[in-house]
Amino acid sequence: RPHGRDAPGGCPGARAPLWQLELQRASLATSADDQRGLDVAGRKLSHVVDPRSGRPASAHWTACVLVRAPAGEADSTAAERADAWSTATFVLERAACEPPAGEHGFALLVLEHDGTPWTAGPFPGRKGEP
Repeated sequence: RPHGRDAPGGCPGARAPLWQLELQRASLATSADDQRGLDVAGRKLSHVVDPRSGRPASAHWTACVLVRAPAGEADSTAAERADAWSTATFVLERAACEPPAGEHGFALLVLEHDGTPWTAGPFPGRKGEP
């Protein structure tokens, strides 16, 4: 919270923020393929490796995870959880992402390769302008 105010946050889209929200006692982490990655023989490969196969992940284009810091928990702990879950959900298929969101109390916003967004858990905020 910069200067005691809510912090603006957003999930990246191809040309503009996909989703906009205000963060208060919460952390937002994103795993995506638009900023990092490898170009191998003209083919873009993810910098995130799927541990099940040892190959670059390709399930989604962007995975944004929001974790609220419960009372008594440090904001940094929420940030660590958001970072870990954003990487995990970036690798997993949709059906495998939805149960952990509910069980572990995080909200998830995913942008598929074709541009289709979907959420799991109560993801706050509003959709950004395309």
